[in-house]
Amino acid sequence: MALLYEDIKRIDVSRAISPHDQMYRPESERHYFYVGRSGLLAILNVINLRSSYFGGGSPILDVYDFGCGHGRVCRWIRSAFPNAMIHVTDYNKTAVEFCVDAFSCVDTRGEIPANSFDIIWLGSVFTHLPEDIVRDLLRRLAAGLRQNGVLIFTSQGRYSIERMKGFDWENDKRAFMHYFLGKAAFDKVASMYEQTGYGFIDYQGKTNYGVAIVSHEWYYSFFKPDRTVTQIMFQEKGSDNHQDISAYMRCDLTDDRKGPLF
Repeated sequence: MALLYEDIKRIDVSRAISPHDQMYRPESERHYFYVGRSGLLAILNVINLRSSYFGGGSPILDVYDFGCGHGRVCRWIRSAFPNAMIHVTDYNKTAVEFCVDAFSCVDTRGEIPANSFDIIWLGSVFTHLPEDIVRDLLRRLAAGLRQNGVLIFTSQGRYSIERMKGFDWENDKRAFMHYFLGKAAFDKVASMYEQTGYGFIDYQGKTNYGVAIVSHEWYYSFFKPDRTVTQIMFQEKGSDNHQDISAYMRCDLTDDRKGPLF
């Protein structure tokens, strides 16, 4: 039996690169495409799990890449869902324009229309936002799902804290380990994480944009009161062997009807 990752590795994906894409460096091209591929794997894993639920076999017609950048994951979504409408948005308008031109996407201009999407994907968006903004965004994103639609996002959690224990700050040569924060700033985020489940600090000179480390339980607690949203996946370190992946489906938690596998 062919494994899913083998099928994904055979997908013919666009190699178009924007000259403005700061995520891309020629010397690390393999990693750039690996991250995009791992994003698609997460999406397809969630779609497979969706099949366990009533209505989980509904077609994928509209996909929203929220925070698309210059298409590191979007190009893979386009290849995997060639007949779907791919909607994109990002604070970087040049990036959005590139995705529209290179991957035949539609610019949503930041809007999240209700009951409109079968998949909403956010790759490393919540990793940079404070709690109040994420709460508001989660509400609007969940409302944007069609029945049986899935919200899939990556976040930084337990691994981000655990890997720093015993870190040699005096001989720091790996600033990416602590997200380019100084020791005092990282310790503040870690303390907030341990106390409330949501650690955040702005980058120097920025407002409402920085580093967020958030527990899986915080996201689950947010959705728990809403019986029309069901968590269908949580995977630690599933994205680029670093970020967690969570998925929530628009379906009634108490619906006992069988899914398409029955």
